[in-house]
Amino acid sequence: MRFLISVSLSFIISNTNLVASEKLFPNYITDVDGNELSFSSLAENKTVCLITLKSINCPTCLEQLKRFKEKITQFQKCNLAFAVLAYADNKSIKALAEKVDFPFPFIQDVDFMISKSFNLDKPPFELRPAIILFNGDRTIKWKKIGRSNQYFSDQAIEDYLDCDNWI
Repeated sequence: MRFLISVSLSFIISNTNLVASEKLFPNYITDVDGNELSFSSLAENKTVCLITLKSINCPTCLEQLKRFKEKITQFQKCNLAFAVLAYADNKSIKALAEKVDFPFPFIQDVDFMISKSFNLDKPPFELRPAIILFNGDRTIKWKKIGRSNQYFSDQAIEDYLDCDNWI
């Protein structure tokens, strides 16, 4: 009996630690225009998709944003809301946002605070490029890390979401 109680307590404690250590998207963020956004407002009836940019000068990353912009209507079919995370000064990120005219918030990753929590920081000046989908409770639903001029994660997210088959 003592063994059974010990095993049960051990199981409960280990499961509690797993849940407590799960990485969460911040509840509040500020975009490059100074707007404070709550995760719940981004996620209202939507799945939040975080796109991290390796750097603001990454041509592959910029091309991907342009392709996503072209497919906005398709992604809206499956209730996707985007946020773009970059590590650079606010002025540079703002200029990039205006250049690509992507209709979702751009977020400055000050001191790698957000990327570090998901192991996407590459100090001193870069982030690991990734696409992460978040559940409404701010936990990770799906992620794909990495992209290059030979591989874009566009197809992986399209296959995962299958937006064309949403009602």
